[in-house]
Amino acid sequence: MHPVDNEFREKSSISKYETIEIGAVVLGDNGEITDRFKEYVKPVYSKEVRKKFENLTGITTAMLADADIFQNAFGRFVDWCGEQDYEIYSWSVNDLNQIQNEMKQKGMDCTDEIEYMLHHWIDFQDEFQKMLNFSRSPALDKALNAIGIQFQGRAHDGLTDAENTAKLYYEVNVSDKVHETLEIIRKAMTPKTGATLGELFNLSGLNIG
Repeated sequence: MHPVDNEFREKSSISKYETIEIGAVVLGDNGEITDRFKEYVKPVYSKEVRKKFENLTGITTAMLADADIFQNAFGRFVDWCGEQDYEIYSWSVNDLNQIQNEMKQKGMDCTDEIEYMLHHWIDFQDEFQKMLNFSRSPALDKALNAIGIQFQGRAHDGLTDAENTAKLYYEVNVSDKVHETLEIIRKAMTPKTGATLGELFNLSGLNIG
């Protein structure tokens, strides 16, 4: 996402940001990624990518020069997802909120396909937090570290984040080997009297304070 320029106050009141990249993967039954979607999106209400967001995402103004607008790029994403029988898991609810706000900002109609997508969008960060009784939602890389997996690639790249989210989902929900690790973390989060978190499990890398 990228902020709307200050001169477009009316548009900013509907959505403060515009999408500049869409990244997603299809997760197979055995944890393999069977398909990928990655497309840059040209903002309408921003003249150039601000340095802060260029440093964060690696996306430059030049990279968006020939990109398509949100209406068309998002339409292709919806087509790529298919008609039904899927769920989308994202790390936080921010992406879902952005899509809904940006559709309003740009006067887009909600088709049956989009309606299905929005009602099958799941905040996996929230699920992970509740699963482990964390007081706060950890960042994606910290969540992976908690189960002994290293984040691969550049954070805040749409496709890279999708690939790492898929990896975490598979390990937490499908893979058998992770359940012992999750149980250790749960016990560490609820220590018995006289014990400390440090004595039970090393959670120093987690952003849960």
